[in-house]
Amino acid sequence: MKLTPQLINNAPTFLNPQRNRVINLRGLQILYIENLGVTKNLNDVIDLTDNDLLVLGNFPHLPKCHTVLAAKNQIHTLQTSLSEQLPNLATLSLTSNNITHLSDLTSLSKCEELHTVALLHNPVIKVEHYRLFALWAIPSLKILDFEKIKDAERRAATALFGTLSEPSALATSILQLKSQNFAKYNPVTTEKISKQDQTMASVVKKLNDKDRAKLLEELTNATSLGEIDRIETALKNGYM
Repeated sequence: MKLTPQLINNAPTFLNPQRNRVINLRGLQILYIENLGVTKNLNDVIDLTDNDLLVLGNFPHLPKCHTVLAAKNQIHTLQTSLSEQLPNLATLSLTSNNITHLSDLTSLSKCEELHTVALLHNPVIKVEHYRLFALWAIPSLKILDFEKIKDAERRAATALFGTLSEPSALATSILQLKSQNFAKYNPVTTEKISKQDQTMASVVKKLNDKDRAKLLEELTNATSLGEIDRIETALKNGYM
């Protein structure tokens, strides 16, 4: 679905328990981020969960936005200009996407306010040195995949990868493998796994209406990425 100005203007907005203004663009089968300038920089949180996004980027300049929820898409590319588009981005949820290469994480290096990132259920988390490289590539990071980063991990990352200005041989070899997914992507010929297939593959049993309503209410009131991930997993898997 095209993210039109009309769709954005009609999208629900609400204040979460932390008094942050949230725009809800969940589950609309959106392929590309566009036209968000019509929000007039009013939202603290942009919720793009459960769409069909391939690229995270193309935001207008939105200095008020500090949280982007983009779990359960098909994102394989992070635009390098995210730090300019969202200069105060602090929390980013990318759970259940298709980030594949360690070098893709360097697109977040200049996001100086970014302290919390979730990348669970992406291919990249299975790559050797993933956690150390992520905290090396994103120096401001404090929490990765719901676990606080330890000082010992920072020291290990520096020993392994050097610094961003003077990367080690290992870091340089990783950086040379910068993902080419976006350049290769052809929306006409590339086959994507449908969201229905992804969901049905993991369903164990259906929640009853009462349980689902309760979870949706909890999701609206969730105040952390951990809570959001727990509730969304329950909704997806079909059991509490």
